[in-house]
This record gives sequence, C-alpha cells and structure tokens, in this order.
Amino acid sequence: AGDRGGPAVVPGRDEADRRAARAMFGAAVAERRGCQTLFRPWRHRYGSVRQMGSTALPLLDSQCRVVGHRGASRDITQRVEQQQQIARLSRIHAVSSSINAMIVRVRNREERFRAVCPTAVATGRVQMATILTRSSATPGSMRLHSSRVAVAPAW
Repeated sequence: AGDRGGPAVVPGRDEADRRAARAMFGAAVAERRGCQTLFRPWRHRYGSVRQMGSTALPLLDSQCRVVGHRGASRDITQRVEQQQQIARLSRIHAVSSSINAMIVRVRNREERFRAVCPTAVATGRVQMATILTRSSATPGSMRLHSSRVAVAPAW
C-alpha cells in the first residue's frame, strides 16, 4: 500500500536497548507512576540515530488499573550533541589551564615533559598524550628525539 506517513522513527538500536526501555516502562506501570523523562536513542528507519526525550503518564480506571498512557516524545539530538561538545571543551580548557600552571610552576624542561602527559590523560580523559620535539642537532630536520607518553585506563 505504500508509505504515506513519511519517515517513521523506530525505537531502539538493538534488542538490549529495547529490553532496557521495556523494563523502565514496566516498572513505572507496576508502580502506577509516569515516566517523566525517558531519554533514549531511536533509530530512524533510514539509518540515522536520533536522541528522543519522552514522557508518559498512566491512565487509570476506577479500580486504579492502568488502561492506557498519555505522553509525548521530542527530538533532543541537538541538545545532547551540544552538551557533549560543552563537556569536551571544558575538558580541553581544564587540560590547558593545568599545563599552563605547570609551565609557570615547574622550571625544568624534562620535569615538565614527565608531568604534562599524565595530567593531560587524567584531566582531559584522552586515551593517550605524547610530547614530541625536533632535534636541535639538525636544524630543519623532522627527526624526533624526545617522547613522553601516558596511556589512559579504559573509561
């Protein structure tokens, strides 16, 4: 009969996501309370993933049995992406501030090299940080002679 409704949104990315949503919704029904803010990824049938924010209130009959729900969903993808960007930029700022303070405080170049990478990994939550410097023995050369690496634990 053809698609007249436009691009539908299909809940969940995988079965685990659908099970988690059913469990949250089931608990709300059992307790006869609403789901005020249910955030979950939804996969558009054409492949893109959108973040949806949903609310639902149970409709009860005279014996307080759930007979339906009233609710709404809205696309919050842009807000979620902006929050992630703000968090990333905040980590970058924290790393930059820490390193600048270290430059002022620690005068020895080798000590700075030893301290900067672990700070970047711990504060910036990056997987790896390294410092590479060019050799002064051959001006204009790209030969690297100093490297300090710190590797992050699995976050």
